[in-house]
Amino acid sequence: MNIRTLNSWLLIICPISMVLVWAVLEPILVGTIDESLAPSVYALDYLELASDNEFAVRFINMLGLLFLSGTMTGLALLGRSLQGNGSGLGSLAAFLFPVGLAVPVIAVGLSLEAYGTFAAGFTDDAVSLELLSGAVWTGMPLFWGLGFVLLGLGIVMEKTSLPVVLGALMALVGGLLFIGLLLSLNDGLGFVVFLLSILITFISGVVLLRRSD
Repeated sequence: MNIRTLNSWLLIICPISMVLVWAVLEPILVGTIDESLAPSVYALDYLELASDNEFAVRFINMLGLLFLSGTMTGLALLGRSLQGNGSGLGSLAAFLFPVGLAVPVIAVGLSLEAYGTFAAGFTDDAVSLELLSGAVWTGMPLFWGLGFVLLGLGIVMEKTSLPVVLGALMALVGGLLFIGLLLSLNDGLGFVVFLLSILITFISGVVLLRRSD
């Protein structure tokens, strides 16, 4: 298996698996909480829920983080593979995605620490850690969005690795994610745009795989 084929499978398997783990598997195995609750109340309720399903919550978080890492690695490899006029923007995207991976790693780490702190009986400290984890997660659209803009524009300028239309859509969705963060758009709309980015990533992997055959 060459690097191009490996990159294709990362873009195909990891983004879809990540969504299935966090959006489908977690509610089934762990449960859900009312999103309208105040942040501190929501964090406390989630910690109580996690304490009853500690193994499942830890497993889901680690598995989701693994697939997210694979997705961002695939996107970084795609950026590094761009040549000609798109190589500069591709290199910037390839740098930005690994840097952005620090956001979910830190956020998940804070959540894992919150579970242990809550189990030890330090409720207020655990809630603070879980709130901090949520705050760190809000930085994800910044790296994800900018990375998509740079990668999409690089694909458009290169015109060979992937279809220009796909690169343009990637840049557009990335721009929407970045603007949504600046304008504090509601979570529902932001999640829809994020799902579009996942779909574009998956399609990019499929096209790349077909071209590598």
